[in-house]
Amino acid sequence: MGRLAGLDQMVQQITGNVPFRHTLPRMAGDPDALKDAAKLLAQAKRPLIVAGSGVAKAGAIDELVKLAEAVAAPVVMEPRYSFLSFPTTHPYSFQIAERQPAFNLPVWGEPDLIFAIGCRLIREYRYIPEPVIKPETRCVHIEEDPWEIGKVFPVDLGIVADPKSALRSLLEIFPMFSEQSNGSRKTERIEYLQKAKAQTKAELESRIKAGWDATPIDAARLIRTMDKLIDQDALIVNESPTSKDILMSNFQFTSARSYFSNSSAGHLGWGLGAAIGAALASPKRRVVACLGDGSAMFGIQGLWTLAKYRVPLLVIVFNNRAYMAVKNQFRGPEERIRIAAEMGAELVGPEINFSRLAETFGIFGQRVEQPEAIEPALKRALEQSGPAVLDVVINQNTRKD
Repeated sequence: MGRLAGLDQMVQQITGNVPFRHTLPRMAGDPDALKDAAKLLAQAKRPLIVAGSGVAKAGAIDELVKLAEAVAAPVVMEPRYSFLSFPTTHPYSFQIAERQPAFNLPVWGEPDLIFAIGCRLIREYRYIPEPVIKPETRCVHIEEDPWEIGKVFPVDLGIVADPKSALRSLLEIFPMFSEQSNGSRKTERIEYLQKAKAQTKAELESRIKAGWDATPIDAARLIRTMDKLIDQDALIVNESPTSKDILMSNFQFTSARSYFSNSSAGHLGWGLGAAIGAALASPKRRVVACLGDGSAMFGIQGLWTLAKYRVPLLVIVFNNRAYMAVKNQFRGPEERIRIAAEMGAELVGPEINFSRLAETFGIFGQRVEQPEAIEPALKRALEQSGPAVLDVVINQNTRKD
């Protein structure tokens, strides 16, 4: 009877007869430790905020924005995050490379204080000649899971707390210290941030211009066309690992435009299924799946599900004809690259035509090979009432932007 009663209660909750019970995961930090964190932030000359997925999951993006503005500090996301916790449109938002992360920002330079919140801070999953966090850099790390604090790099101050509670407390405490020591420094930092943003934008625009009309298509042109045409409240589900840096640099994510990816598990094939689930859960919202061709091949059976239930999902395949995450490990002499290809890192002989695969399931599909064809193809895909697949042939990009 107990099991049946539990099932009946679940049905009642699902049908709306009784309210769901909801537990808020709030864990306030130690007040004295938070005061020390605020003091360190106020005293720093070049602080840097490293945000993790935990900020977004805690619903604390607004609080993080307010703290960054109060401190006048740049914000970067930790590498390999699942949720975006700071809008890329904000003037204090900067990107660091996934594969070769570094906190040495243009103009700003190396930070003298890293303020990490809601994140694992950093995982060096491949060899990096120089440590990402320098020995002389002070570090504050706020995280719910105590196991993550100081796990890879030592920290000066570790605080166990959820991001929302900690940020709310810091917003109250910080002014007490900033009024004493942060006034002139804040003005200087704002000027540095403006210069850093201008330099970053100029360098990005120069690279985009150089590859704008290239074939195979430069992924940046594809992404900028997506940014132009896709809804302002869209959700991007990304499983295109080697195009992620380009996506984050060229697609404008705001508080309304959301981002989701996996973290550092390293498995492939989850993206299409996750995007289908997101589309079903958000029927009034545009959901776009960005898939690498290698990733798509690990979950290609999801096309049947798309067709079966006519899920209105737009799938964009970033087709560089290779498992680039693998091939990138062989960068260097031509001999190493040849060995990588022979080991199966390239998806050629035959090449895969994802638009034709989509059509076999009765899904709208179009292959795009020329840059001028991107916009009309994307418009057609967005007009579909059901699922659509764009197979875009891009270059084998190795940039870190």
